[in-house]
Amino acid sequence: MYCKNCGHELQDNSEFCVYCGARQGSNNVNGKDSSALGLLSIIFAFVQPMVGLILGIVGVLQGKSSKSKKTAIVGLILSFIMLFVYLILIFVFLDRTLEKIYELIDSETYLIFLLGK
Repeated sequence: MYCKNCGHELQDNSEFCVYCGARQGSNNVNGKDSSALGLLSIIFAFVQPMVGLILGIVGVLQGKSSKSKKTAIVGLILSFIMLFVYLILIFVFLDRTLEKIYELIDSETYLIFLLGK
């Protein structure tokens, strides 16, 4: 393997040239493209969908390989789905809670409680 900058011969899999210091190969020091943002997006899709959305968007924009971008897209899709499911659950729960509050207000028990009798 030869240096891309100065042309000196280097050992295979060298990350830097020992003569000029130029970085060889990819920008990642370990030579692997990390898909950590995509994986975090998938994990947070179930816990905090809004965080999953943000991590998915950043993962798509900063992903260097198609694998990491695909992982981030999966995280984005799951985050959208879980956000929608959570919103439905919140509205159903809120509707039931409000119905019980309205029933309580309309009942005689509440009026007796308010009047103190």
